[in-house]
Amino acid sequence: QGGGQVGVLTKYPEVADEIRDTLLGLRESGMAIGSFDARAIMIATMQVRIPHIFDGNFCSSEVSVQALRPEMVVLKSFL
Repeated sequence: QGGGQVGVLTKYPEVADEIRDTLLGLRESGMAIGSFDARAIMIATMQVRIPHIFDGNFCSSEVSVQALRPEMVVLKSFL
């Protein structure tokens, strides 16, 4: 069944949900969220919730955000 890239948070859907909910909540409140801000929120959430993922070969450059629509932020490489 095909290969392809697997998201960092594939094994941690609750953390991906928390990050998504945080980013969407900030967006819904009217706050502008840039990729730098979103990346910082993602990394901080992961450091608190699943710090062990930083023990291996994980690199923060793997964390990327892609805004497809103003009302939706997609967590690329996570989901």
